[in-house]
Amino acid sequence: MLTEAQGRMFDHAGRSDDPQALGAALADFVEVRALRATLQSVVEDSDAIAAIAKRSYRHDNGFWKIVLKETDAYKLRLHIWRSSGIERSEEKNKRANIHNHRWNFSSVILSGCYEQEIFEQTEDIVDSFPVHSYTYEPDHEKSEEHLFERGLARLRLVSRSMYTKSQQVTLSAATLHRVVTCAGVTTASLFVSGDATRSSTTVYNEHQAVILDAALEKRLTAEDVTVGLNTVLDVL
Repeated sequence: MLTEAQGRMFDHAGRSDDPQALGAALADFVEVRALRATLQSVVEDSDAIAAIAKRSYRHDNGFWKIVLKETDAYKLRLHIWRSSGIERSEEKNKRANIHNHRWNFSSVILSGCYEQEIFEQTEDIVDSFPVHSYTYEPDHEKSEEHLFERGLARLRLVSRSMYTKSQQVTLSAATLHRVVTCAGVTTASLFVSGDATRSSTTVYNEHQAVILDAALEKRLTAEDVTVGLNTVLDVL
């Protein structure tokens, strides 16, 4: 799917523990139009589609997470927030799923737009708000993820920025953030994360944790993946 040179580029950036290295690798990949060639080769390969579907799913934050490539150094994936759909979260209605990550990452918007909010934890009650705090841990042996409540905390909004097509976001693992996608449009981004630098992340919610309906099948099918890839190809 990726050329040997592209794989080495992402591998080096993923192992560097430098978010800016991930950003540079992603920008280079998109600039030379390698993404279109990569996606076109995948949609024409049913075995590749099936393999991608096995590691792709509906994320609790309301988007389709399509994992194109996964190694011990980096993950390259598409995030697609559909303009309508039962997965789409009601992000505008509450301060929900504010989180950091186990790894540095960079993301470039391919279509649509979103507003990115950055937060910090504080003990000061001025210009801050109370939230429920959770630890989020993956269980690699069982391919499961667990959410453990930690108690109450306070967060302060540090910044709010709008990002549109072709704009790029690069953040360190520790940065607390969330995105609010634009209403009525499909938003898609190409996302690369580096090697994990810690074992867990922290999630904050003003109310209870926001998760998908347990009755909803989280795993994406091969048909879903094909729809997602073609959605992105249409806007490239």
